[in-house]
Amino acid sequence: MKVSHLVARLTELNDQLTRYPYATEDSKLSEDEIKEILEFAIPNKWKKQMILQRFHVYTKSLTQVLEFCKDMEDYEKQ
Repeated sequence: MKVSHLVARLTELNDQLTRYPYATEDSKLSEDEIKEILEFAIPNKWKKQMILQRFHVYTKSLTQVLEFCKDMEDYEKQ
């Protein structure tokens, strides 16, 4: 699964959380929680590159993390 599809699905599911009984807007995952899920879902090779490039997930936006991951996908295709 492409990382962009994963993030899109996570975002979609997160938006639907409020539809469950007794759920509120506070039930939704924060951006940091979504980034944490993404960080644990990516291959270890990508995590190593994050360390080497001093790319800290929690200091970046979700968009920046997604772009980093897309770049890693493109690099692996070569």
